[in-house]
Amino acid sequence: MSNNEEHKDLPLVPETILKRRHNLDELRARREAKGPIKPRYVRRKDTGPQIIKPESLLAHAKSRHNMMKRYRRVRTKGMQKRASKDKVIEMKKGTDDTTLVKEGNNNKTKKEIEFKYSANSVGSKFVFCFRIRDNTGIPNIMKKILHKFNLHKKYEGVFIELTPENQKNLHLVEPCVIYGVPSKATVMELIKRRGHGKINNERVPLSNNVIIEETLGPDYGLLCLEDLAHEIYSGGDNFKVVSNFFYPFQLTAPHSKMEKRVFKMKETKDYGDKGALIEDMIKLIL
Repeated sequence: MSNNEEHKDLPLVPETILKRRHNLDELRARREAKGPIKPRYVRRKDTGPQIIKPESLLAHAKSRHNMMKRYRRVRTKGMQKRASKDKVIEMKKGTDDTTLVKEGNNNKTKKEIEFKYSANSVGSKFVFCFRIRDNTGIPNIMKKILHKFNLHKKYEGVFIELTPENQKNLHLVEPCVIYGVPSKATVMELIKRRGHGKINNERVPLSNNVIIEETLGPDYGLLCLEDLAHEIYSGGDNFKVVSNFFYPFQLTAPHSKMEKRVFKMKETKDYGDKGALIEDMIKLIL
């Protein structure tokens, strides 16, 4: 039997596939000749103490000095003219989502309106507070207050009951935080998307209502996410229980230039009590 008769029943391979196989074999051979491929990102090994520029040390020391100076002034004299003791209502231009105006070719545009909003959180039962600075350049006495509020890292948020003591502590650490009064819908959105419960000292996502019912149901009668949101927004008797049940909300750091410009304290000095405007900021980092 000849060789042609032996290979007669074998399927024919197209020439394009043979060329592709040849090219892949050649590419594989070249890579093997170069040796093992190095990873693109290599974790930096601990090579000893890091070098810190003297300018950075001076800037951090100056920041601590200025913050400590402000801390002593606010602790003894209060906020003075920097914060009103009464609720402040201001007007702001915006768009009405419910009213649409038709303008040629059936194009729908939102109607511009002016609406009232509370410019501060005075008189409210609670606030949502999140941290905007890390530990660099902050005095230790201010770090203790932030840790008391359970704000250990940047872009962590918590619900705080607005008692006179907590309000004074918020004034003392205002350069490091932004706080305000969100709506009930925003509170519910925070709990749904970022809510984690503290169960047996473990961080458990609130994926279903069974977790809440088993943990808070027997003692406090809280059965679902809606009950938690209502207790927070209304400032009920179980506010401390619910706020302690939540782990600090891990929010997302802003990435765009506009968002960084809004949250960067060195450029805009934008921090402290924002009242109802806290909702716009929560949407950026939720």
